[in-house]
Amino acid sequence: MFQNPDLPVATPESLAIRPPGKTDENPPWNGWDVVSIVLVTFGTLMVSLLLVTAVTRRIAFAHTPFMLVMGFPLVAFGAQMLAYVLTLGFMFTTATRHSSVGFATAVRWNWPRPWALYVLLGVAFCIVLQLLANVLPMPHKSEMDIFFQTPLRAWILSLCGMSLVPLFEEMFFRGFLYPVLARRLGLVLAVILTAVPFVMIHVPQLEDPKMAFAKSWGAILVISIIGFALTIVRAVKKSVAAGVLMHMAYNGFTSVLAIYSTGGFRHLERITH
Repeated sequence: MFQNPDLPVATPESLAIRPPGKTDENPPWNGWDVVSIVLVTFGTLMVSLLLVTAVTRRIAFAHTPFMLVMGFPLVAFGAQMLAYVLTLGFMFTTATRHSSVGFATAVRWNWPRPWALYVLLGVAFCIVLQLLANVLPMPHKSEMDIFFQTPLRAWILSLCGMSLVPLFEEMFFRGFLYPVLARRLGLVLAVILTAVPFVMIHVPQLEDPKMAFAKSWGAILVISIIGFALTIVRAVKKSVAAGVLMHMAYNGFTSVLAIYSTGGFRHLERITH
């Protein structure tokens, strides 16, 4: 086996002097680069929303007010997916700008050997948490319900939810944010401070504004368990790919259950049951 000269070599001496709680994470980017990724994400979201709205209006809704078209669920979601693709491109340049080892090595993609194990783990998490949700106080409605009003919306949400969405989230939170925090703060704080914002971005999608939190906190607990589990896997296995597989499998099996229960999204009224 050949040793890559660009990668640090672990020696007994280096392991002995490593402070407790510290890790060997040493990404070729820093906290300001992570902040720039966040800013680029918001910037591309705004630009993409204007662009997708303009194109949609020109093609199909020429006589509909611009702001009304902008509020269409698929327009907003399409703009979000476009922004994700553009930001992933920016992530690539960020990871490779100051490194010669390549993108996959820089972000610690590290495709796991027993890859099917992480797919099965994602499915297992989905089953267990679905059963747990049945005994927890869950919100009656959420922001995502609007995508289950038509089959087209449901299919698009499901397909993106099991592909581009988990790839983007894992790449940002576990690929870019976690290693910077781990290098600076150590493993435990890095896991916490990576999982918490992951949960926070999902709260608006899961909460029911018409219900008190005391009667609907179950959804937040479920997404918290997922967020911490994915971050712990990244920390222990040092593999972003392992988390991507788990995340895709979790979302994918959730979609499979929805597709099966609604007859291929032909009976969307069953979603609420």
